[in-house]
Amino acid sequence: MTEMQPLHDILINNRKSVPAIFKILPHFKSYNGAMIRKASERMNANYNRDSDLKKVFMFGLILEKGTFKYVKNDHVRGCLRIMAQLSRKGIKKPQFETPMTVEEELAAPLIRSIEESPSSLAVQLAKYAAIAVERGAPVPPHIINQGNVFVMFVEGQVISLGTCSVQAIDTFVKFFDVFKYKVPVTLTKFVELVEIV
Repeated sequence: MTEMQPLHDILINNRKSVPAIFKILPHFKSYNGAMIRKASERMNANYNRDSDLKKVFMFGLILEKGTFKYVKNDHVRGCLRIMAQLSRKGIKKPQFETPMTVEEELAAPLIRSIEESPSSLAVQLAKYAAIAVERGAPVPPHIINQGNVFVMFVEGQVISLGTCSVQAIDTFVKFFDVFKYKVPVTLTKFVELVEIV
């Protein structure tokens, strides 16, 4: 991948879309996000190898103990509780495709859970395609959680992130920097927090 860094830089500087970059450099979609994390490490001279998001997300479990009880994964629950604490003043409430609870609306910019069935991911992706056509804009990037499997959805592309929730969230945050992708306003403070850690 190191040899491909100059090509990656050229594609980013020419403002190629994420699908176009994935078509030219398909390895970014492989290895459960490892290539995105490695690219982030190469691109950032001050890359912190000692970052421990697990501890940060576990700390989040002591915040607002009654919230996000439906989330089975402790790290994701802690992460969402931290997100809920970050101020959203002045941020327009996003429009979602289906009715959601308040907690689901708070979590949706980062992660959305779907049922565990062989066709549920395909059904979800079909819904996103229909929404994109209806609204004339793509569904913002986010993580999709199906049981203990995490994938990232961005501009119609699905990137496997594996089964480790902390690694999935870390890869998702690094994606914005590696691809110079505009961070959705609903995630700005969270992304800044993770980048500091």
